[in-house]
Amino acid sequence: MAYIEKRTHESGKITYRARIRIRGMPDQCASFSTRTAAKEWAQCIEAELKQSRYFPHSFGKHKTFDTFIDLYIARDLPKNPKAFLKQHQLIQWWKSKLGKYYLAHISPSLIAQYRDELLSQTTRRNKLRSPSTVNRYLAALSKAFTLCIKEYGWLKENPTLFITRPPESKAREKYLTLEEISRLLDVCRYSKSQHLYPIVVFALATGARRGEILNLKWEDLNGSSATFRDTKNGESRTITLTPYLLDILTNERQYRITFSNYIFPSQEGSHPADITCAWKEAVRKAKLSNLRFHDLRHTAASHLAMNGASTLEIAAILGHKTLAMVKRYTHFSNSATAKTLQRMNDAIFGVTS
Repeated sequence: MAYIEKRTHESGKITYRARIRIRGMPDQCASFSTRTAAKEWAQCIEAELKQSRYFPHSFGKHKTFDTFIDLYIARDLPKNPKAFLKQHQLIQWWKSKLGKYYLAHISPSLIAQYRDELLSQTTRRNKLRSPSTVNRYLAALSKAFTLCIKEYGWLKENPTLFITRPPESKAREKYLTLEEISRLLDVCRYSKSQHLYPIVVFALATGARRGEILNLKWEDLNGSSATFRDTKNGESRTITLTPYLLDILTNERQYRITFSNYIFPSQEGSHPADITCAWKEAVRKAKLSNLRFHDLRHTAASHLAMNGASTLEIAAILGHKTLAMVKRYTHFSNSATAKTLQRMNDAIFGVTS
């Protein structure tokens, strides 16, 4: 409800103060030299406030994309510091394309146009941008629009939900055989990097990611277990260390020259070790073409499956939040599931193996 208040100042000047109060919304006030001007302003603002109360998405008609994105970057992106730089880069690209559009005018067809532009562009390596990268751009935009709807109330629908994501290539499933593992370890054992061998053993023994291993500190070890505190999914994970791996870590500490809290430190001890060059050299000498460090994680998971580990067990060891990520390894456990199925059939039908 709006009302006009006449005010007389010490100088004798008369003004009219308009105040609008609507339940559940902040008060709006403004002063004018005439009652007519105050009344006209109050009628206009009251209508806009009521419209925004019952139809909040209509605000999108008056808000540009860059206004929203600047607020989103300042208020919401910092809540996930690990992903801030990458998400900031992706969302800034969208700002450069959609910045001057009103939110309500950003349609699925417009986003699809820029999706196709992303797919047609080449990267610094002079290759077409991959569908998976384009989908990350779309995911960043979709997340922003979701907040725009739920917390800002400036949109009614997320336009990214109505466009088609480009199909991604099949996930890489490279893993090492026992013979290839032996070959790789033999080379790593004699590497110029004193940390390469224990790091590779750690990766194969636990399925841990490279960053998780390199960021481990002695305080993260507790008896026969290790806790990863800075994982990819943002949650801590504790795994059991095998006696063989514990022996290697004991030797690593016993013959340590550099003082550092890191288990695998750089020469000066203030940062984790950099094994990039040593790894590439070991892969070359072991004649394992196109092998990435992350393939050691796939190798550990694959051999867990081949040795009868269940999907839930593999997910717990690798730290996957969903079972979908682990399904790629289920074909390795056919022999184990066959034995389980046989035991169940024996129990039901009374057949002895």
